[in-house]
Amino acid sequence: MAERELRAELLNTLLTTPHRNLSALQPVHESMIEQDPLFYMHLAAWYADHGTIRDHKEMFVSMLSLSEFEGHREVGLALLRRLPPYEVARVVDFIKGREVTSERPAGRPRRRHKQKIEIVNERVGLFRNVPRSMKTEITHYLREREANEKSFDRAAMTARKAVKRLYAGLHIQPSERAQAILFDDNPPEDSLAFAVKQIANADSPQEQARAISAYKVPYRVASSIIGQMSPMVLAALIDVMTPQEVINNMGSLKRRGALENRDLKSLIEGKLEKAKTDKRGSAYKAK
Repeated sequence: MAERELRAELLNTLLTTPHRNLSALQPVHESMIEQDPLFYMHLAAWYADHGTIRDHKEMFVSMLSLSEFEGHREVGLALLRRLPPYEVARVVDFIKGREVTSERPAGRPRRRHKQKIEIVNERVGLFRNVPRSMKTEITHYLREREANEKSFDRAAMTARKAVKRLYAGLHIQPSERAQAILFDDNPPEDSLAFAVKQIANADSPQEQARAISAYKVPYRVASSIIGQMSPMVLAALIDVMTPQEVINNMGSLKRRGALENRDLKSLIEGKLEKAKTDKRGSAYKAK
C-alpha cells in the first residue's frame, strides 16, 4: 500500500507545472529514487519520450546523474544528451546551486499605506559538485554541436548565455569558432551571428527580409534586434519558422499585427495546418 501511494504521489506530481522551480519538485523525486529506484529509472525513460513538462525532465536528469544506484547515471546522462542547451545549463545550475535575490511583501497590508517590500536571498539548488561523468558527457555534447556548424550557430544565438555558462562554468575549452562567436564577438562571415549583425545594420526592410530568408534567422533572435517589423519582414520570418515555432510565438505575432494582415494571417494558418500532422510539434496546441 505504501509503495502504491508513493508511486501515485509521484505520478500526481508529474501533472504539476511549477514553472522553472525545480526546488519544489526535488523532495518527491528524491523520496521516490530512494524508495523505488528501479521504477524511478524506468519512469524517467518513459517520461523523456511522452512527458511534456520540461521541469520534470530536467529533474529526472539531475537526480539520476547524481544517483549511486546501478545504472542510474548511465540513464541520466543518456537523457541529458537529448535536452536542448538551455535545459542542460539549467540542470548544471540546479546541481551547483545559486543564491537568488527576490522581493516579497513584508507583513500585512495596511489601509491607505503602500505595502512594504523586503529583499529576500534564497538558496536554490543542491549545492553539489557536478560529477566528472556529467562534465565529460557535456564536453562530448558541445563537441558534437561544434562539429555541426549550423546546429552550433543556432544554439549560440537562441541560448547564448546558457551555452557560454556551460563552457565557462565547467572549464571546457571552446573550439575556435565557438570562441569567436561567444567570447570574442567576432563571428565568421558564414555564421548566423554574422547574419544577425547584418540585419541589425540593414538600412531597409527589404535588406532585413532578404537576410532573414537567406540565413534562416530564428524568430526569437530577429525579434530581439528589430524594433519595428514591417509586413515584409514578418512574412520572411513566418516563412522560415517551423510550425512549432509559430505556435510558440503566436502571442508575439499577434501583438505585432500579423493576424490583422490578410496575407500574413494566411501564412500563419498554413503553418498551423502543417503543425497538426507534424510529429515534432504539438498537435493539441495546433488545434
